[in-house]
Amino acid sequence: MFLNQGDGGNEPFLGMIVYCVVFNVSIMKAIGLFFFAMMVSLGLCAYNAGVDGDESEDSQKVSIAVLKAFGQKFPQAVGVEWEREWRFYVADFRSPVEGMIPPLMCDMEAWFDSGANWRMTVADVPFDKLPQVVKDGFAGGNYGTWKVDDAHIVERNGKDNIYIIEVEQRHMERDLYFNSKGELVKEAKSTDFKSLL
Repeated sequence: MFLNQGDGGNEPFLGMIVYCVVFNVSIMKAIGLFFFAMMVSLGLCAYNAGVDGDESEDSQKVSIAVLKAFGQKFPQAVGVEWEREWRFYVADFRSPVEGMIPPLMCDMEAWFDSGANWRMTVADVPFDKLPQVVKDGFAGGNYGTWKVDDAHIVERNGKDNIYIIEVEQRHMERDLYFNSKGELVKEAKSTDFKSLL
């Protein structure tokens, strides 16, 4: 009855019946083989989507030395994703920020050069976790009344830390760069972490 519907959707069923007759296989075995083939096909599609869709081409090219250096410096990192920025490998991840009591899990970026040398870490932190001298420098400056949108601690290899406070007022936004003495050393319309290396 279902073979003569005339809507063109019968070919899979007809093909399965012909297969069963020609190869002397029961209908149940044929259905099982059909579903097995479908599951294998879906599995291959899912694998290809994961390889090609979730990982960038750059993340697949991170050297073993960089991965090892990252693991040693950030043993508690979770959710690590890699990208390439200019000539640096940048890991985006979550980890506790050193020196904060109680420990605070933050979004972070770690920058490594191609020689597997750590160059910089950027941690997104709540404004109240910045050093008091930086908060005082901000409050006493020209932007002290602006709304704080975000704050970052930038730890650099062999250089002083930088503290970035992103502020906004009406339709204006500024990124304010403070040194460890609480002095405003730079203001910009957008954050460019590469300039801090």
